[in-house]
Amino acid sequence: MLCKICYKEEIEIAIVPYGHAIACIECALSFDYCSMCRVSYSRLMRIHLFMNKENDEMIISNYNCAVQKCLQAMN
Repeated sequence: MLCKICYKEEIEIAIVPYGHAIACIECALSFDYCSMCRVSYSRLMRIHLFMNKENDEMIISNYNCAVQKCLQAMN
């Protein structure tokens, strides 16, 4: 899924604490606020997006989070 700001790179950042995942790292770092809701963020979190083609659902994965085992079980 492409960055909603530059439309060149893949989305790889979620805005904490809002959870908005709309930007690549370069675009996310160019703002000191969430580009979706225009509110200052506390930090950025690197994510990996996987698309489930059967259901057209997006699964957001952060390999450092507690749900890693759940994501592995899905594979």
